[in-house]
Amino acid sequence: MKLSRFEYDVIFTILSNELPKLVGLIQKVNVVSREYTGVGMFINLSTESDSVSGYSKTLGTSFYANIEGIEHGIGAILYIDDGLLTMLELFCHGPEVFPKIIQTYSIEDLDA
Repeated sequence: MKLSRFEYDVIFTILSNELPKLVGLIQKVNVVSREYTGVGMFINLSTESDSVSGYSKTLGTSFYANIEGIEHGIGAILYIDDGLLTMLELFCHGPEVFPKIIQTYSIEDLDA
């Protein structure tokens, strides 16, 4: 499966702000599964690439999105294992139900 436009934009924003040398991996990422938790979701990823680094990190401190219908917005955590993107976690900052389809959004650069 392919990333949704929103998922792509989330990953691009996080990598651009926190680990730009891995931005090129986005084109090699496929979605293995999406697991909804009610207030968020886990997007399990596979990266069609050899490891480009030994990085094993969690990123997401630069990310915040305003989503229509979500009062306090959405945060994200991007998991990198051995230089490969392995999971994107998305979550509401409030008690709202996480939307299964996100079409209207704006992403804020928290590092600015």
